[in-house]
Amino acid sequence: MAVKKPSIPKSPSPLTAEEQKVWDSVYNAINHDFIPNECLPLLVLYCRHVCKERHIAAQIEKIESRLDLTDLDHLKIYKSLMTLLDNEGRSVAAHARSLRLTSQALRSVNDSNRSADHSPKPWEVE
Repeated sequence: MAVKKPSIPKSPSPLTAEEQKVWDSVYNAINHDFIPNECLPLLVLYCRHVCKERHIAAQIEKIESRLDLTDLDHLKIYKSLMTLLDNEGRSVAAHARSLRLTSQALRSVNDSNRSADHSPKPWEVE
């Protein structure tokens, strides 16, 4: 008898196609029951911030070569875009930490005993 893999839960809010790809990629990287239902709205925010960060980075890349950073107006535009990019990046990181999606959090879940010392603990000795 084949074991049926649980399906990816639906988002509690509508997602764009790009946001849905992020949602699916998260679920393809973790056990499907890793994120409890009450945290799904936080995953929605994570997906949205990832997409916004990508969009802002793409816009910066498009206009970067045309900006004259000796021009004060251009410098203000560039600084504003870089601030937006930084804010989105911080939001992505904060949501990833909250959802325990960072490599460190996932490693600690998968490797509960990461220390090099494998000797028995005092309470394990008979």
